[in-house]
Amino acid sequence: MIATRPDVTLNGLYSRKEAAKALGINTSTLHRYTERGLIKAHYRRATNERVWKGEDIIKLWNYCY
Repeated sequence: MIATRPDVTLNGLYSRKEAAKALGINTSTLHRYTERGLIKAHYRRATNERVWKGEDIIKLWNYCY
């Protein structure tokens, strides 16, 4: 996990790779955090792809720091 606040927009939607990169963690770690309920994943209706909101990324970072 990075020590500085992730540079994300609060209303932005981020793919698994983008969210993990913003937090400075591996994608499998992001998956574990999601499964444990530490961060919430959302789904894009058109593609049914999992995405993470910027505000949830910030909440997880605040929780860890």
